[in-house]
Amino acid sequence: MQFTHYTLADDHITILSESVIIAEDDSYLDVDTPLTESASSYARDLRGITRALWNGSMDFDQTFAMFQDNVRIGLTRAWYEGAKECGIQPSELSPEELTALRDVLYSEDTHIFGFLDYVELNSKESGGKFAPILSRVDLWANRYLDVVNRAKMMSCADRKMAWRLGPTEEHCVDCNRLNGKVKRASQWARYNIRPQSPQLSCHGFNCLCYFEPTDEPMSKGPLPRLSGG
Repeated sequence: MQFTHYTLADDHITILSESVIIAEDDSYLDVDTPLTESASSYARDLRGITRALWNGSMDFDQTFAMFQDNVRIGLTRAWYEGAKECGIQPSELSPEELTALRDVLYSEDTHIFGFLDYVELNSKESGGKFAPILSRVDLWANRYLDVVNRAKMMSCADRKMAWRLGPTEEHCVDCNRLNGKVKRASQWARYNIRPQSPQLSCHGFNCLCYFEPTDEPMSKGPLPRLSGG
């Protein structure tokens, strides 16, 4: 089993407000790595760490520390990737963007203990199956794309953003209705409509849709009302 263990003690990392992780060296977080590759790597690492707890390869404390480190740095990298698509470098993030990133990381932190406690209670030794746990891990992993899109909504501000369908075999009603819609990033944010949102009819489960900066004409009329809220 191989997975990446990021450590918050690394000399390249500065902790701000106890939660926000800012890389002093842009290359450390691999923001030039293709999005599909970095998102897949994040998912693979979380699965590997979780499986190690489930099968007894690591104890709870080891798993918690490693899972937390990967979530914090992985989602920070996701935010950087989204911002970079809008031409914003990590050192150029606004105070509002840093606060939003901190809030994302804090929210994830508050759910780690409960998730890993569930994994330990349903361990291999206890007769638990890994398949149901894997489904939950993938929900954690899908947050990567959600954070990328959130960063775009803030960093692109008044740039036009088009909703694009992700490479899934089926798409929910809301994602199909939003496909191709073009609005300013600030408008998407004002209506709180984004890919991977729990307000979508698919509730964001396995949603691979994304925002794409575009020069296409703005879509006329209001955005459709979401049906999953």
